[in-house]
Amino acid sequence: MNNLILPDRDDLLGSNYVTKIGAFIYGKINNYDTYYNKNFPYFNSLYMKPIIDNSKEKIENQKYIDRGHAIRQNQAYPVIELQEDLISYFRENYKNYFYQILREEAEKRNYKLPWEDSSKIICIHIRLYDGHRHHGSDCQDYDGRGSGNYIKELIENNQLENYSKDNMKKYARKNGFNWGKNPHPDRQVAIGIDKLEKMVIKFKRDYPDKEIHIVTKLIKHKNNLRYLKLFKKYNLKVHSNNDYDYDLWLLIHSEILVLSKSTYSLIAGYYHQGKEVNYPVWGVFASCGLYTKYDKSGWKYYI
Repeated sequence: MNNLILPDRDDLLGSNYVTKIGAFIYGKINNYDTYYNKNFPYFNSLYMKPIIDNSKEKIENQKYIDRGHAIRQNQAYPVIELQEDLISYFRENYKNYFYQILREEAEKRNYKLPWEDSSKIICIHIRLYDGHRHHGSDCQDYDGRGSGNYIKELIENNQLENYSKDNMKKYARKNGFNWGKNPHPDRQVAIGIDKLEKMVIKFKRDYPDKEIHIVTKLIKHKNNLRYLKLFKKYNLKVHSNNDYDYDLWLLIHSEILVLSKSTYSLIAGYYHQGKEVNYPVWGVFASCGLYTKYDKSGWKYYI
């Protein structure tokens, strides 16, 4: 049986995408035909189109290999097999081709960048809202090395079958990592306000000729007031649109990109057209091979 079904998740765009792209890559390197369920979550997203175009619609009464919908495992198993991070493998084999599909579709949607010169732009993603389980600013940012180091060790020692959230908690606790009031040390959250301010100050010092743009989804929420004050204090340009595909288009077309603890932001990392990507250390990103000995991405991590 050489038919692999791509996983769906009862979740938002980012988690659906990173799980699917991991499974897609796993399928292709093992010479499987990849299939998708009709009308899967975010079927009409710009970023799903290249996957759809290079897979087939599921046929009823046909048998498929189903590797489940786990975010970490679907990313990590092809990393172990390739001994290379998924970002680098994607860049070498799919990025240019897939980007052209995105570009053609973006033109149909009349997407326009709000700046003239992308080489002058720094984009920072802030996960303030997801509309699904919690607001990003409701949960305290944390040192993601508790989960990042745990996943890194599993991948590097080919022991991914031992993964569990309980084991991840035990590992983080044993090694002195605190994840605050979050349920586990691998939660999606907004960049902490103090961490963000230090980041902005450094960028302004190192790149005085560049503009800093914030891409987020702003809603009226008490915990977001601190961010709004910070944006105003440093005269940061803020983009908050109802079109999640367009917001990713902005992130992709920056010279310097800062990802957050967010699977959504990782989509922008895959397609980034600039020169520098900064990412936080946490388990979900380590799952795609970043921060491991297989990392060939050239991306910069921050804690």
